Amino acid sequence: MALADTFEAYSWFTAKVPYGGDLEPLSYKTVASLAFLCAYFEETAGSTSPQKVTLRSCADMAAIRGPLSRPLLDALAFWIARYVEPGGQLSHNFRAGMNWRRGDDRATVEAVLLEQTNAPADQIMALLTLAYRLRNNLFHGLKGWRDLNDQRQNLAVACAALAGVMELL
Repeated sequence: MALADTFEAYSWFTAKVPYGGDLEPLSYKTVASLAFLCAYFEETAGSTSPQKVTLRSCADMAAIRGPLSRPLLDALAFWIARYVEPGGQLSHNFRAGMNWRRGDDRATVEAVLLEQTNAPADQIMALLTLAYRLRNNLFHGLKGWRDLNDQRQNLAVACAALAGVMELL
């Protein structure tokens, strides 16, 4: 029996999973991009467990190496618009939907989103933390595949944020 040297998961998924054809190709590509970038970031950061300390050390190093690029500033603006309500309160999706863990630096993320700090290291920390919360929610089953089309832009912003930070590392 010859083993395949490649496997096209999207084709399999759309053919074999009930309603799998509802998953748009661009949503699949965005999820694949996030998986790849997270793996690369973890290799670059020197840790397979991106805890608060590792994310903070990366944020501090990136902030020293240069100002926030346009893609990082755009990602920050996107998440402020997404997670801060018009009255200046954090949204329900931010408070409950992110599935915060004890080890997350939620206080820094909140301060950045509410524009209480504009320190580059804190902004980068917020970007990394948000990207990793989305990653964890996606890959540990808290976001279903049926939600992926609606989450595509959010996940694409996470990809842009990770790539932008890695350019500074």
